[in-house]
Amino acid sequence: MHDSQKNQKLLWGIVLSGVAVRVVLLWLLRGEFVGWFNHTYYYYVQTGGLLKQGVLPFPDMPLLFYLYALTAKGMAFLGADTSAAIVGSSRFWMCLFPSLIPIPVFAVLQSLDPWNTLRRRKWMLVAASGLLPLTVMHLPEMLQKNALGLLLLAVLMALTYKALQSFTWQKAVAIIVVVALILFTHLGTAVAALLYALAVWIALVLVHPRKAQLLWWGGKLVLAALLVALLVTFSMDVGRGERMLHYAFTSFRTSWLATLFTKPIGHPDWFPALVGTIFPAAILWWLLRAYHRKHELLETWDRVFWLSAIFFAYLLVFPLWDPAVTVRFILFLSLPLLWIVGYLLLRYLSKRWIKNLLAGSLASLCLLMLIGEAISSQLNRQRNRATYEELLALKEEIRFSADDDLILSQNGAEHIANWFLGTKASLITSLTQEDFQTYRNVYVLTPTETRVEEWQYTGKSTADEEDRYWLMRHPVLLPADAEELVSTPYLLLHQLPESPANWVFDQKGAWLSYEK
Repeated sequence: MHDSQKNQKLLWGIVLSGVAVRVVLLWLLRGEFVGWFNHTYYYYVQTGGLLKQGVLPFPDMPLLFYLYALTAKGMAFLGADTSAAIVGSSRFWMCLFPSLIPIPVFAVLQSLDPWNTLRRRKWMLVAASGLLPLTVMHLPEMLQKNALGLLLLAVLMALTYKALQSFTWQKAVAIIVVVALILFTHLGTAVAALLYALAVWIALVLVHPRKAQLLWWGGKLVLAALLVALLVTFSMDVGRGERMLHYAFTSFRTSWLATLFTKPIGHPDWFPALVGTIFPAAILWWLLRAYHRKHELLETWDRVFWLSAIFFAYLLVFPLWDPAVTVRFILFLSLPLLWIVGYLLLRYLSKRWIKNLLAGSLASLCLLMLIGEAISSQLNRQRNRATYEELLALKEEIRFSADDDLILSQNGAEHIANWFLGTKASLITSLTQEDFQTYRNVYVLTPTETRVEEWQYTGKSTADEEDRYWLMRHPVLLPADAEELVSTPYLLLHQLPESPANWVFDQKGAWLSYEK
């Protein structure tokens, strides 16, 4: 059997193994209810709205939802119930997309390897890419657009490497198509792709002799990409576009670096800010030293790609980002780290035991994270089943109207109310005074696992973007005249007789805060 055939068999074996693991954990061992704040139900509600009304109930990047809806239509045509088809389409694609990441990883590592057959250490990297941390259960449930975005970003990086090796217009068109898919899939991935473009530009300027021309044209291309990303974002979802601009203008005063200079040394945030600033910079310095020692032995395209991976990893944890933004960027960090480890194994490290230790540690980390995710899901299995039964009992007892009732709850739980209880649901931050005339009944659904002290709401208003985000993620503060209808170990349901007297609305009738 030829080496290329062996490689293909091993690669598809890794892909199918990743699919099998996810089918077991995401499909066979998962119940109907998987947690109050698991955003799985957001994707169900969006897909259901697209199927029933032809539009997304909530503005968002549409590509993944259209794919779900098309798949669900096919399953329904074959006889599946609509709800089951929506669930099945989501789980099918989430079992598949992260499992395909080894394909672009293999394509790059195979080009890096001077022999046709990848050696054991490289296969460990390819296998690890199929079970990257958080891609087995967390992303395929909580952040499904991220899961598709991570695959598209891996493809984009692999295509970039191939284009650096030998540029053709076909490769350029392929890169443009992948970037377009990213733009219509997920805002966070689009921003990460923009950071990667910036990293490639920096690497090209450092490596390519025609630096002045690259500086000029590269700057214009990055700026054009930013403008296109903003245009697409605002056309699809004005709210997300406004949040992106908010973080862009406020990150500098809320970042780790700002904390170091504005907070006293004894402040609780000061030491994490110090670590978050110094540690990535130290790793960057070491990796650049490793590159400098070996760069003369590399082809030009390898220099650019290795440097771009290093700078991309650093840009994802850059200390001038807001920590909340950094947490989102870290979800993409595994990709550049894979390429960096590949270069260390192939071009820098010489001692076999160190190579084996590095590759083995990465593979072991992925395996341990997989085991941890699996154990965590099973630990919550009994509680989730009990909560699911309580939701079914609540639906039977109250018999909500899909047209005349509105349920208020916190972020995540409102989509559960919509999906399981069959009625309209909203966040307190989206409430208007008119809703109390539009709907016959306005309810408040509260998961009992999220109790917050009343004083914590003091002074918070939707007029402030950070307060707005806090208010939507915490339980609705009940007024004194709220009537308790249902109380169980896992949920509470109250009814609001009318618009609470102490709640504040602005001149347009939009809810502002709990106190006057």
